[in-house]
Amino acid sequence: MIVSKLMLLEMINYLIISLLSLSVGVSQQNWNMELMKEHGGLIYSPNSNKPYTGDIYSIYVNGKKKLEGKYNNGIKDGLWIEWYKNGQKMEEEIYKNGEEDGKWTWWYKNGQKKEEGIFKGGKKDGLFTRWYENGQKYQEGTYKEGELDGLLTGWYENGQKEYVSTFKDGIKIEVVNVDERYKNGNKIPPLIISGIPEGTKSLTLIMDDPDAMEPAGKVWVHWVVWNIEGSTIDLKKCYQGMTDFGEVGYGGPAPPDKRHTYVFKLYALDCYLDGDN
Repeated sequence: MIVSKLMLLEMINYLIISLLSLSVGVSQQNWNMELMKEHGGLIYSPNSNKPYTGDIYSIYVNGKKKLEGKYNNGIKDGLWIEWYKNGQKMEEEIYKNGEEDGKWTWWYKNGQKKEEGIFKGGKKDGLFTRWYENGQKYQEGTYKEGELDGLLTGWYENGQKEYVSTFKDGIKIEVVNVDERYKNGNKIPPLIISGIPEGTKSLTLIMDDPDAMEPAGKVWVHWVVWNIEGSTIDLKKCYQGMTDFGEVGYGGPAPPDKRHTYVFKLYALDCYLDGDN
């Protein structure tokens, strides 16, 4: 009987501690993320039917912090931080009403910054920079409402510049490659289409270089665009195919031996082509 009483006392003591812990957790509104529930895209704390407002955390098995953040009415709001198991910060992000909003930063395990940029209303909006693990810049570009808009520059891991591209509303309009494949740059020429036959639903454009037969052994394809509508080429509404440079999009003149003639061939179709083929 004595043993049974001791066991009962221990159980009561354990229950009291558990209830105290639960009470502290509720009053401070700081819950372990592993205990939270998700329903309909909102987060709830245990034993509650109201969307959660308060702090949350998560811990690795080794006792180090894994995650800290905040919810407001069941959605992410404010500063969120994640860590690697070694204690190094992995990610720092800011939310507003559940959307990415503000400066976000990512790190490698060694503490070197990996990526940093600005979000606004859930979309990239501003300068974004990425780095190699050795600290050298990898890529840097400007976004506007989620689309690349302006210059996008890339570097090799040794610090040598690889390319500079120009974007407008997410469409690449010019590329300058440091490897000089495109000796005269890579800017799409202005084209005006006229004389479209009646009954035409879409146009397909192919730009190639027949003078490449001698140096390359083939007619070199520089540009393929299909499902063009009207007299101007709107790349946001068209599809572009792979060129003989091994890239999707426009590949500018790059004659390896002498002056070449580049031919633009336009086909009027009474249908639309499959966007993926």
